[in-house]
Amino acid sequence: MIHPTFYSNWVIDKILACGGFPSQENVNELLKSDINVIICLCTESEMRRKSLDTTYAKSKVEKWFHFPIV
Repeated sequence: MIHPTFYSNWVIDKILACGGFPSQENVNELLKSDINVIICLCTESEMRRKSLDTTYAKSKVEKWFHFPIV
């Protein structure tokens, strides 16, 4: 089973993937794999600390959900 990006893996082949926060390059790779919904589990403080920017991903995918794990 080939993963959709270097930092992700298929949970259910070609249906559900899991992985790290997607960079611009990774978002494009996910879209090529027909992934069009992202659920972000990062907390706001983690996103600030790592300078994670959601702008690009939100503009490309059909749906973006933010459910931080606390």
